[in-house]
Amino acid sequence: MNKYHRLILAFLAFVIFYLIYQIVVFQIKKFQVENFSDAITKQNLEITERTALKENLEKYISTNAYRTQVAKASQNKSMPGETVINVVSQEDVNGNANVDTQDIYAENSGKREDPTAKMSNPERWQYLFQNGLNKLPK
Repeated sequence: MNKYHRLILAFLAFVIFYLIYQIVVFQIKKFQVENFSDAITKQNLEITERTALKENLEKYISTNAYRTQVAKASQNKSMPGETVINVVSQEDVNGNANVDTQDIYAENSGKREDPTAKMSNPERWQYLFQNGLNKLPK
């Protein structure tokens, strides 16, 4: 084989490898696009389902039966001759109790063991440099 045949053979080998490279790149991009398209389709279905649920909830909320139920529960309203009894759990009763914030603050501050509580600012810095931040309470 002379020099020109080898040059042509090398060029054709280069073209073949380049075409194989282009095919692989195209397949990878196609795979990425298909995955993205599938994800968007799945997300679209989820959004459609949520929208349908919200539309059904909106239809229910706009009914007179729901408005009557809310009025009976929150405002103690009732129809003539009707007695409304609201069943409330003990947690709801305790959650609405009058709470003194000073008592809660005193209770929580007693739980916190801060070694720097009664130190001046320079003493706190000295404590931090000597003991580090990991000794302070979280």
